[in-house]
Amino acid sequence: MLEWSRGRNITFSVSLDGEEVVHNSNRILGHGLSYSRTVSGVEAIKRSLGVGRVATVTTVTKDLIRHPESIVQAHLSLGLKDMFIRPVSPYGFAQKASFTFSMDEYLSFYASLIDEILKINNEGIRIVEHSASIHLKRIFNPGFSGYADLKSPCGVVLNSILFNYDGRVYGSDESRMLQKVNPETEFSAGEVKTLSFSKSPYYNAVLSSSFNFALPGCDTCAYQPFCGADPCQNISVQGEPVGDRSRSTFCQYHKGMFRYLMNSISEGGPKAEMLKGWTYV
Repeated sequence: MLEWSRGRNITFSVSLDGEEVVHNSNRILGHGLSYSRTVSGVEAIKRSLGVGRVATVTTVTKDLIRHPESIVQAHLSLGLKDMFIRPVSPYGFAQKASFTFSMDEYLSFYASLIDEILKINNEGIRIVEHSASIHLKRIFNPGFSGYADLKSPCGVVLNSILFNYDGRVYGSDESRMLQKVNPETEFSAGEVKTLSFSKSPYYNAVLSSSFNFALPGCDTCAYQPFCGADPCQNISVQGEPVGDRSRSTFCQYHKGMFRYLMNSISEGGPKAEMLKGWTYV
């Protein structure tokens, strides 16, 4: 796989949920070695293709929320200075109480994480957190729309297509997860040789329900021009694609991120300068 990827524009996305104990509890494998396998995989990609061809995703659960510094150290121990941090999404096992937390808890954790990154940056090691970078680009560069969650209409099909191991094709990983926990409903567009997104009732409903300027609660929101829509999460939690914004963790998360970043920049100082620099990465 690595040799095949060498001459192609391919980046490997790897889950890295902090240091070993938390990562192993989040990413459960029968032999309990998910962290060591992740480390081996990252090192193999770096040796074969270079550090620029591996990108990490950190999914924050209740275990990890108490240790923001462990995320930074886990990346630095692998020679990685770019990270992408996000809260756990409400699909499948992630809806269990042992994984979840309030959005206020997450945003408090995230502020502590940014303070930890600022401390490391002040020591001369430049780290970039790309979730903040994406939100900042949406604020300062309205033409930036490369992130599926912050698109209107949403990025399902338009920004992502997933080929599953069983031959089925999905418009997003979230659609695949919905299929896994709701096998009685069809969330794929069919198999590779017969697929049709345009004929799928699911994808028609998802895309037509994701123009945020027309959604209740989004149409009057100050952050609407920067934000997107997540009909898949609404289906997972509320059973239909439009959803109730007052109960939406998607809404709480992105509004909280925009608010935190805008306030941090307006306060000035070293943190503001670091964040402004992330709009250009």
